[in-house]
Amino acid sequence: MLDEPPEKLISQAVENFETQPDVACIGRFNELAQGLSAAWKNEENRMQAAVSALENELRSILAQTDVLKQPTDEVFERLHLPKHSAGEDAQKPDALSIIHQQTASLDNKKISLAKQLTEIESALMQARAAERELAQREAEILEQRAAALATNAATNVSLATMRIMLFKKLGIHIEDAGAGGNDKIVMFSENSSAPPKTLDVDPKFLDYFISNYIWDEIGNNAED
Repeated sequence: MLDEPPEKLISQAVENFETQPDVACIGRFNELAQGLSAAWKNEENRMQAAVSALENELRSILAQTDVLKQPTDEVFERLHLPKHSAGEDAQKPDALSIIHQQTASLDNKKISLAKQLTEIESALMQARAAERELAQREAEILEQRAAALATNAATNVSLATMRIMLFKKLGIHIEDAGAGGNDKIVMFSENSSAPPKTLDVDPKFLDYFISNYIWDEIGNNAED
């Protein structure tokens, strides 16, 4: 056997190898690889189609969003904002910017209103305190006035009362005759038993007559 050439020996050794199972396995691997490649290709095509569809849908949504973001003239009018002409579309603010601006403006207004409300509440509290103080002061003044009137009534005599007391002291009594008549003056003396004198006097001369009588009485008393 050793005398045989190496080529023959190698050929015989190769012929003795069991290669059929390995070849069959490699064939199955190749078939599986081809199936996986075809499936991957199909999946790749499907994914590309889905991506293209999503890109188209995204572009459509973005276009619709851009349209929605552009406020109409009615929106500007309702928000009291200046309108934009067709040539100013590039500078025309979008809806989100307007919403942000209006939100900031409303926040500022809320802060201002809250501050004004606080100031009004503070002023109202001060006014109520001042009202209570004035009411208390008014009650004190009314009480002082009532006390002063009571004291005045107890210590002071009115002019009419003083005249009556003076006339009585001087022996004069006036009887009112009523409308259309002359008042009667009754003159008497507390220190004399002489009957009283009665005179009818026109009301317009009443004060003059009494004044003269008083001065006469004062003069007579001074002589006595």
